[in-house]
Amino acid sequence: MASLKLWVNPDPFVIGVLPSPPHNKLSPSYLKKIATYVRTRGKGGYPLMTFQSWRHIALNKLQIPEEIAIVYFDIYTLLNYKDRATLSESYKLASKSDFTSTRQGKSVDTLKFLLFLYLQQISKISLRSSIKSGEEWPSHKLSSRSNSPDSMACRGSSPKNLDEQCHLQFVLDHLGEMCELLLDPDSASKSQRDAILSTEGLAALSFVIHASSGAHNACISLKDAATQQSLVLRTGYIRTTDSFLLHKLVTWLKDNLSTNPYGVGCCISSGRRFSWPLFPEQTAPTASSSSNSNNRKRHKGRVASNINYASKSEYKQVLITQWTHSTLAQSCEVLEDACVKVHRSHGSYIYLLAPMRAVSVEKCRNSTVVLGAVQTTVVATNCRGSVIVAVCGQLIVSHCVSCVFYVLTPRGPLLLHGNEGIQIAPLHTHYPALERHMEQCGVPTSWNYWDQPLSGILVGDSRKDASNDSTRKDATESASSNNRCWELLSPTEFTTFTIPFSPSTSSTSDSKLLDSGDGSSSMLMGWSDRSLTTSIPGGLPPLYERALAQRDRVVRTWQRVVSDAKLSKEDRRCFQRYVEEQFQQWLHETSNKRQVDQLILPKPPSTSSGDAGQTK
Repeated sequence: MASLKLWVNPDPFVIGVLPSPPHNKLSPSYLKKIATYVRTRGKGGYPLMTFQSWRHIALNKLQIPEEIAIVYFDIYTLLNYKDRATLSESYKLASKSDFTSTRQGKSVDTLKFLLFLYLQQISKISLRSSIKSGEEWPSHKLSSRSNSPDSMACRGSSPKNLDEQCHLQFVLDHLGEMCELLLDPDSASKSQRDAILSTEGLAALSFVIHASSGAHNACISLKDAATQQSLVLRTGYIRTTDSFLLHKLVTWLKDNLSTNPYGVGCCISSGRRFSWPLFPEQTAPTASSSSNSNNRKRHKGRVASNINYASKSEYKQVLITQWTHSTLAQSCEVLEDACVKVHRSHGSYIYLLAPMRAVSVEKCRNSTVVLGAVQTTVVATNCRGSVIVAVCGQLIVSHCVSCVFYVLTPRGPLLLHGNEGIQIAPLHTHYPALERHMEQCGVPTSWNYWDQPLSGILVGDSRKDASNDSTRKDATESASSNNRCWELLSPTEFTTFTIPFSPSTSSTSDSKLLDSGDGSSSMLMGWSDRSLTTSIPGGLPPLYERALAQRDRVVRTWQRVVSDAKLSKEDRRCFQRYVEEQFQQWLHETSNKRQVDQLILPKPPSTSSGDAGQTK
């Protein structure tokens, strides 16, 4: 069938694969033993594996630390929860004091979970392969500089972010071994040429390989694709037993497998380019040389999406790259339910205030990235001197230096290898639609384990029992004394953050889009007035609340001192002028002047020259 396409599903790689070598007990040989064991275990192990069964296998059979076992189980469940309402309901039914109770009733597809564990090998194998992942984005082909020190570092630090060609190559190289995990025990003992794969095994393989057909790439099941009458001889389909000859099926899959049509390369070549506005900088220079330098460095980045041809929302991608000394703010339908990549942002302020499926922040320097609710993972890799605000199912940090994370997450952040000078703090901001977006993404407000990270290369180093103020203070001091790669942000340094955009209410739609006048979409500024979020979801820890209250008392005391001074009008003007001068000086010294000036919105023209969201 000429219109049939087989391609690698990107989700297990982009969302599911951790950017760190897997535990050595998750090697293919051990996974085969698990596959045999769960089938003999019966209920609770196959065809669905409960959390209790997985915990038993990980701790007693594989001797994997419990924290690592939980990490893999949680990320897999995040990856496979299609019904977010069910996910949100499970959180509501769980004990408010114990998030772990949400795992007890969960079960996962055994065969797909085994494939998920096998795919973690891409992080290990890529360290010794010639696959190049550090090429300038976007990457359309593998770089010939794969042996450079920089490329080796990139492969070690962010193998999960390899482009679709690397995902394809991994599947082609290891497809036979992956299929062996799906064989029934009777067939597993046979050679691959004589082995038989059941349709149940093929259905599990759809976790990695997707199929589509027709001019509009309508998605079909892998079984429907392999059992088409014109293909049964090539796929090895046996109608009487409803199964497949493994060697024929593997050969057919390899011959027809192609790169993900919704990946980065296709998004760049066939997707829609957006001209999101670059806010004008109106800074009065303090020194002409520095001002000219800043102006030369300012650069409007690129934004692309496959929204124009993605057949399902789960395939939607948004790519934001190379924004330099700029401000970007969006909360539009383009971002909703999308996998978003923020890449190579330098000295910029990026606000993405929408419910998203997954977000990766890569190679950003001295930038602030404020995210809305994210259903699955927020992954930060190779960032330096940046601030990331995230409300997500799981935060993963790798190879980041001197970064601050303000987090609301029901799972402890994963701090993998290569991190240095990481500071972690509770969520310190909100916007009107945040709680509604959290409900859409299934992120609860009842739990926030921001202060219980797993540190190291998947080594259990989490803080426990940090529920009271004294424990958190001791944990911070202990982290500093032991020279760990992270610490909790000191309450004396903690401040709340205000989203610098005033929402206007709209009764006709969820949000209102301003037209920039050139046919491109401008910043989304309004939210509906129903169920507005007016405070930080879940509140702040008491220690940080007291620190803010103390700061407020200092301000009020100062205001009383000024009021009691009974200054004359002339003295008040002089005093006010002095304060404003000091404030302007502080803005310049901290580079906040540029940020403030970039918040000035362009005036909308009197006549619209195009529809919102139109591309150039």
